[in-house]
Amino acid sequence: MSDLIVFQKNNLFGAKYPSGRIAITPKYKEMYPFSCGLSLVRNEKYQYAYINITEKQIVSFGTYIWCDPQFICGYARVKLMDNIHWGVIDTLGKIAIYPNLDYILPLESFKIWGNNNAVKIAGRYKGTEVAYIIDPMSRINLPIDFEFMSNFDLEEYSFPQKATSTKRNNLFTNDNSNKFSSLDSREEWEDQTLDAFEGDESNYWNIE
Repeated sequence: MSDLIVFQKNNLFGAKYPSGRIAITPKYKEMYPFSCGLSLVRNEKYQYAYINITEKQIVSFGTYIWCDPQFICGYARVKLMDNIHWGVIDTLGKIAIYPNLDYILPLESFKIWGNNNAVKIAGRYKGTEVAYIIDPMSRINLPIDFEFMSNFDLEEYSFPQKATSTKRNNLFTNDNSNKFSSLDSREEWEDQTLDAFEGDESNYWNIE
């Protein structure tokens, strides 16, 4: 967790150490406190970007039309430049939840086995309420089948007229693995047993 403090000078924002030494010269129209090592900033064009403490852009200006001010357990919501589709990224700027949801509620963290943190993600997909979790092993459990684009390209997908899609009943994850599940009841998916460990059923756990 960064100890940098956001401050304002001449209507621009930067960051400094508790000692007062400047770490980031004020140059941003907006700047949010660091979370998970990143700060959300906006430039003179009011475009969003995520930067680290060395001011490296982990997510470049203009990639998304809106971004979460804070990361929750390493994840944040983003909205594509088409101003329609929502997704979730990690602190490397990689896609964690495919950006084709109608809306995503603020992310929630909670404790699971071993006192580890998991993230609950809830929102709407084609008008239907959906929710799923990401556990520490990056296993993502989906309550329904989703449609995904093949050969995903964020820049191209930002413009609806260029986007094409095909049916793929799996999930694009940041570790290049795919996992999907389908539940009989979409509204009561939380009561279903989610596969946190493969193999031994005695290791299974339930989200309440």
